[in-house]
Amino acid sequence: MPQHQLHPPPGLSGPAPASNETPQPSVSFAPTPRQPSLAPPTTPQQRPVLPYPSTTAVKEILATTNLAIDAETAIENAPFVELGRHALAQNWCCVKISNIPYSVTGENIMEFLGKNAKVVPDDVGLSVHIIMDRASGKTMDAFVEFTCPKDAYRCVTRKRGKVLGSRHVLLDVVNQEELMKELFPKARGISWEGVIPNVLNSEGGNSKTDLVTKEELVLVVGHARTPHRSPFSRKCLQRPYESILSIVAKFPWFAVSVYTIHQRDIIFHALISTIDILKKQCKRGRTTPNLDTELLKKLCKAGVICTGFTNKQKREIIKMGEFGAEGLEKEVEDDIPGFEGLLALNRKRGAEPKFIEVLNLP
Repeated sequence: MPQHQLHPPPGLSGPAPASNETPQPSVSFAPTPRQPSLAPPTTPQQRPVLPYPSTTAVKEILATTNLAIDAETAIENAPFVELGRHALAQNWCCVKISNIPYSVTGENIMEFLGKNAKVVPDDVGLSVHIIMDRASGKTMDAFVEFTCPKDAYRCVTRKRGKVLGSRHVLLDVVNQEELMKELFPKARGISWEGVIPNVLNSEGGNSKTDLVTKEELVLVVGHARTPHRSPFSRKCLQRPYESILSIVAKFPWFAVSVYTIHQRDIIFHALISTIDILKKQCKRGRTTPNLDTELLKKLCKAGVICTGFTNKQKREIIKMGEFGAEGLEKEVEDDIPGFEGLLALNRKRGAEPKFIEVLNLP
């Protein structure tokens, strides 16, 4: 590209340079190649880089950046979640069976319904609930949960008027409210919407209530420990254990705003007490066809897969169950270092353990 020399405008030119003067270099308008910039461009929004930030410097950074969020957003994005929050509301279709024999078992009811009865599978939940009066130990009614309303109505039509044991039983399709009222008869100020408990007239904004009382659970465990004190308990030794199973399986663990940690703990202690009682009977050889190691395994599994119990409580169940809890260790999540003592929180699904460990740094 040709270079152009810069000439002064007319009238401003000075004397001609002498021949012995060094000629001035001409000014070139040719574009010079742009050198690569080694430093990033500075913008007003650029955050300051502090190699060794002090407490004062960190405060200045936070003051100049928009990192403030409200409490609700912070809780929503926290890597922890309340125990039971992700539990599923098992709102299945129910069939109520009335006038059942006092000594009836869950196996008897399943044989009565037939192999084609599409009840809730064992890996999903407990399908048969036999109600026991907690004061006397008397067997009341039974409820069977089906996966589909159509199958429930078909079963009622096919088995209506049939004999179970030595009695003509009555079958009706009912909603979950009736089952929940039978399992939690002492729940005061509660309106059931399916399996969802709604607290009525909460005082001072407190929505916590006891769905099952400590006195009820003490009675149930007492029937398991000393069945001879009630003529009804002697007729069906496994009924108290089945009652605990139903309470653990159908308790609305997802309704974390309704129950307290104390409520959770008394259910846990009732479960672990019945496991201890049954385990000792199995060790002494005092088992019956319906009171055996299989029932012990059901109790242990119900506690380990319960979404309302902590990992520490689940490990206590495995330790107490011994041979009845074999293979259940894999169902318990590993504890996060520094957070082993959490009473009501667990790791949120998808939260990386390494990220949570950072929160425990001093």
